[in-house]
Amino acid sequence: MAEFGLRLADKNISVKAVYESTAEYCRDYFCAFDAPDLCIEVTEADIIAERDLDDAERAAEGLLPRTPNFHYLETLALYRKIASALVEHDTVLFHGSAVAVDGEVYLFTAKSGTGKSTHTRLWREHFGERAVMVNDDKPLLRISDGTVWVYGTPWNGKHRLSTNIRLPLRALCILERAEKNSVSIADKRESFPAILGQTYRPSGVLAMQKILQLVDRLLMSVPLYRLGCNMDPEAAEVAYNGMRGFGKMKLKNDFITHNSGAEQLMISAGGGFSGMVRSNTTAAAIIDLLKSEIDRETIVSSMLEKYEVERAVLERDVDRVLATLREIGALND
Repeated sequence: MAEFGLRLADKNISVKAVYESTAEYCRDYFCAFDAPDLCIEVTEADIIAERDLDDAERAAEGLLPRTPNFHYLETLALYRKIASALVEHDTVLFHGSAVAVDGEVYLFTAKSGTGKSTHTRLWREHFGERAVMVNDDKPLLRISDGTVWVYGTPWNGKHRLSTNIRLPLRALCILERAEKNSVSIADKRESFPAILGQTYRPSGVLAMQKILQLVDRLLMSVPLYRLGCNMDPEAAEVAYNGMRGFGKMKLKNDFITHNSGAEQLMISAGGGFSGMVRSNTTAAAIIDLLKSEIDRETIVSSMLEKYEVERAVLERDVDRVLATLREIGALND
């Protein structure tokens, strides 16, 4: 029996495991504390259940059962139990590769084998010391007050790449193979099933309802992009520049704004977008700046002169507004 404490997603977690190897697997996240927030115990029955699940998944693919590695299976049982418990704390385990540049995280998700790890390696090579690998397989995401915090975890892929760190999520990106590198805004409604499919989903109706709410909040909190990537070295620069909104942009002429008390209304006089966008004071100020050709950096600088707020917070607000405007086709880039 192994007993140890972990600190994950700002929670103190007391763990009882069968094998000492599980403690070693999690060593980078050890933490001493007096009172745990969560108590997790993995039993031999949980490990057998992991073996049976693996056998069933291989049988569905027409494969024979493999010789079980019970030490490895216990690490899987542990992450499932921790991930299930953290859902009630607005935290989800996400399948993706998370790299940070200048203290902000860019999270790439895709089907297994698409090249997430290869792409984030290109980022580390391109940005050097500016880049930090947060987690290469299963980071934790805590959605809190409009900010998504990304945490490293011991479940960090076959190359064991992660850092015991917490940083804000700047952008979420769906990665796809393509002949040419390109970045575009992804439709959040259409992408919802794909993003949901990358989360760990505990069993039970109430847990599933909570996960659906958290994924919805995740997509409301950060811009969502789609990256066509050929894995050439330039892919990192193309992805970074595309998600940072470099270049000049302007509000399309057929989008009309009207200030109405505490909010601004924006309506399209053209035939594309048929709805109405209601903007708060901050978003309205950004939209007003976009009535003339302008780049993202100038928008941020202008807003910093107007509002007393941390630059990183303001940049995330600007990117959310720009992503929404691109989604509805309101910008000329």
